Amino acid sequence: MPFINADDIVKMSKMLIGSEFDIVTMASKMSEEEAKSSSNVKVVIDQNDRAMYFSRSMIPFGANEFLYHIGVYGFKIQALKQFIVLAQSNYEKCEKLEQLRALEHGMKIGVVKVKQKPISIDNHNDFKQASNYYHNNITSKFI
Repeated sequence: MPFINADDIVKMSKMLIGSEFDIVTMASKMSEEEAKSSSNVKVVIDQNDRAMYFSRSMIPFGANEFLYHIGVYGFKIQALKQFIVLAQSNYEKCEKLEQLRALEHGMKIGVVKVKQKPISIDNHNDFKQASNYYHNNITSKFI
């Protein structure tokens, strides 16, 4: 995510420092069309911005609004030490999402809601999109 908003990382850090969360991550709204793609990870949160579940499927079922999980994490030191020794969990293996390991072992993940979904480069099409964004938005600022 080369174009991630630095202010969003600061917001995430502030949530981590001033909370009971072990881990903090980010999410932004996405369209139903985007939610249909299994490469876009969705997150469901409770009223206190705590992650309840992450999935490649459209969750929650029947919703018309979805939260796109932005795969950036902040860990408290003790939580990171705990996480790295945990065995892979069943849901983690099923969904291929490492954050489910933390949830299945009772760790608390906070979710900061941000306005924009940064471009994630996971395949060649993503790279082309990021390259176009760079040439149209970044390089023009320096010319």
